Amino acid sequence: MPVRREASLSPSSELNTPTSNRISVIRSSTPKTPKSSQNQKQQQHPPIEWAASCVFTMQWKELNVNAQMSNTMGNTTLHVRNGLLRGHLNISPKRYRDIAVTFKLLSTHLNAQGGAISGEVAISKLLISIRHKKLEEKAPENTAKLEFKNIESRIEWMSRPIFIAKFVDPKIILSDEWRYNRDAKDIVTESTCLINVAGSWTNLEMIITKMTVDDLTKIVKKLHAFFDEQIKNSRMMWVTELEQQRRDAQNRRISLTFEKEPALANAIQNLPQASSVSSFGSTFSETISNATSSVPVDHYLDRHWHRVLDLITNIQMSKAFFPLPGTSEGITLTGGTIEFEAKSISLACMNGEMSAPSWALFHMREASIDVRNTAKYTYLDDEHSVVGINMEQKFMFKLGSANLTQSETHDSKAVVCRVQHGRHFMIRNNASIEMWLDSMIGDPLRHLNFTDGTKDSPKHSHNVLELFQFPALEAILTTIQNQGNEPASDPMENVKSSFVCEFHSAVCVQTDFNAQVGFLPDLLKSYTHSPSDGPLISEAKDSRVQRAKELNPLDPDEKRDPRKYECLQWIVDPKIRFIDRFKWNPPVVDQILRQLQIFDHRTTIPKVMQRGVLDRCDSLLAALLENVVIKLALKE
Repeated sequence: MPVRREASLSPSSELNTPTSNRISVIRSSTPKTPKSSQNQKQQQHPPIEWAASCVFTMQWKELNVNAQMSNTMGNTTLHVRNGLLRGHLNISPKRYRDIAVTFKLLSTHLNAQGGAISGEVAISKLLISIRHKKLEEKAPENTAKLEFKNIESRIEWMSRPIFIAKFVDPKIILSDEWRYNRDAKDIVTESTCLINVAGSWTNLEMIITKMTVDDLTKIVKKLHAFFDEQIKNSRMMWVTELEQQRRDAQNRRISLTFEKEPALANAIQNLPQASSVSSFGSTFSETISNATSSVPVDHYLDRHWHRVLDLITNIQMSKAFFPLPGTSEGITLTGGTIEFEAKSISLACMNGEMSAPSWALFHMREASIDVRNTAKYTYLDDEHSVVGINMEQKFMFKLGSANLTQSETHDSKAVVCRVQHGRHFMIRNNASIEMWLDSMIGDPLRHLNFTDGTKDSPKHSHNVLELFQFPALEAILTTIQNQGNEPASDPMENVKSSFVCEFHSAVCVQTDFNAQVGFLPDLLKSYTHSPSDGPLISEAKDSRVQRAKELNPLDPDEKRDPRKYECLQWIVDPKIRFIDRFKWNPPVVDQILRQLQIFDHRTTIPKVMQRGVLDRCDSLLAALLENVVIKLALKE
């Protein structure tokens, strides 16, 4: 007869937990078997370690698609060459997962003619790679990579070219980062969850018009309406076909069972009809339509970091791989970084349509951008009773490589020009992408001897006038702000900023500066103006209203943005000289900014950068964390 044994509880503090008590109760209430029989069972049924792996590969040599997309894109052709889809899946019972998918294309070419949207897009050597890896009691590792060899694009709206671009060697990598620090007592003092975005390219050339943004918006809406209609029609066709198949199957079952069981046949005839399927489809369509047609919330009004930090706190409370700080001074940080490096960037802003006689050319070499955002919980009052979010954002812009020689510090790294057509110059709307870019960007740069690796003479007699030459420089903008749970106008949220810019050499300006630089602010103003906003500021009849709008160029945003901007530090004092050195009394920085219609530069520049760059980067990083990284971590 087996002897019943009772498990004794140790007085050690390690066992005085709910988990240990549950284990002790289970042990004491389970009858014990003799050791010999237990050993025999263990020998007969040893634990089995298992793992599962799956590898798949699909490749094709050529794929050609010809489609008639009505008046939206007309005759559309898609040619894809040498495609490869490959992936693997490795799992084990110890919560180990390794999932990876890779997609490659040698080349693809999309061409559309005869519709409201026309043009072409050519891509060579496309690579998309995604990987998710998870070890037991370790933070997940997520990585995504997008890489091209070359992208060329020409987009037309209503037979007018609105966007022409060429992108060489673009690459972007996304990765998440989970880490925490411990002190000497092995107590967690800081936990950090970040999303990192890194990109680079060799050369980027673009030609745009003042209507490019509005026309691209119209194109997106047109494509959305077209594909939404196609999906609805396809769903109706599939619902009709499936309903017919369902009825045929019912008739066959009824014919087999009617003689034996008439009641069952009547029940089958009373099954729900296709209306339920179609109603489900319409409900799904309405949900998608409502989601896509919702009014977007301004970046500075959306409390995205509140949601992200709440989700991270849930992970810290339920997951072992990301613990809560154990000290009163401990903090949980979230945010991310966005880094871009470019060897060459060229942008031609046409003064009107693509066939305009003049345009502004912006060219930069060895440029890099680094945006860093962090968010954490903080107290918003001195009594420590109101909890909010503290956000610190840093924008770093650099021209020139990290290791500059003494001679390279005097070289121009960026130039701003006004270009006018030469005599008898003409280019067709259906000209090739290479011809457009060479005529509008390459030829003016050859006039300035600003191209690397080539000494070809200019092909066209363009009139190129340099307005600015910038040397190597480093600029850092830092902003700090606190956010409550809801946007509040009283007291107003305060954005404190500091801006420091260091120039390695002198900034060169046009000798006849006052007469020539007026072209630039008028052109840029036409790009920031939307047709729905009414007449341009320069067209206002009341001079007092015009002056007020010039002093407050962002007045429409002031009504939506409840924040107050305060610049605590402003250090921008470059040496300025004329390009041709005919005169020796160049203007100072304040005079140049006033000519560019920037009157209160200590407030205007940080405000524009915050709204136009930092807020958008902040929203992008929060969306990636909330919808991708954190959701994957919560599913562990």
